Amino acid sequence: MLAMATSLRENKTAFFNMPLSGRPTTTLIANLHALSRGTVNIDPRNPTAEPLVDYRALSNPLDGVISADILRYLRKYFQNAANAPYQPVEVTPGVNVTSDAELVAYIQQTMRPSGHHPAGTCAMMPKALGGVVDERLRVYGVKRLRVVDASVMPMVVGGNTCLPVYAIAEKVCHLGA
Repeated sequence: MLAMATSLRENKTAFFNMPLSGRPTTTLIANLHALSRGTVNIDPRNPTAEPLVDYRALSNPLDGVISADILRYLRKYFQNAANAPYQPVEVTPGVNVTSDAELVAYIQQTMRPSGHHPAGTCAMMPKALGGVVDERLRVYGVKRLRVVDASVMPMVVGGNTCLPVYAIAEKVCHLGA
């Protein structure tokens, strides 16, 4: 958490994504440094089924406040004179939605947590402390199984997780058994 707090104080840290497509209502709020943590588990009744995923999005109240601040920033961004030729119009949640409580409620109702680069559900630490994988990404208690994806990242990187996952995979392929 100290590393995250330090990076967020720097003016060179990416804090959110703002993908635009030119269609109405397509600006997305993606907090790149969410504090909420979810879980991924095997269904004990059907171990071969899809895993049980609980994103727990916005379970840390600060994530809601930060997302509301991002939405306020986006409003200012689109009101900038440079955007005037494009005549941006806020469709949702609507300019009358202004308080933290209203903005957080809107974000809770509309967010798609799977679109926010989920990461960090397979902690790399000693099993006794709740770890899922060791420093070589081997799953505790399961022979010949490694986790090689964003779930081993302790926090989301300041951007898309695709390339860092490629880097993790490249390193793991050289580790051997």
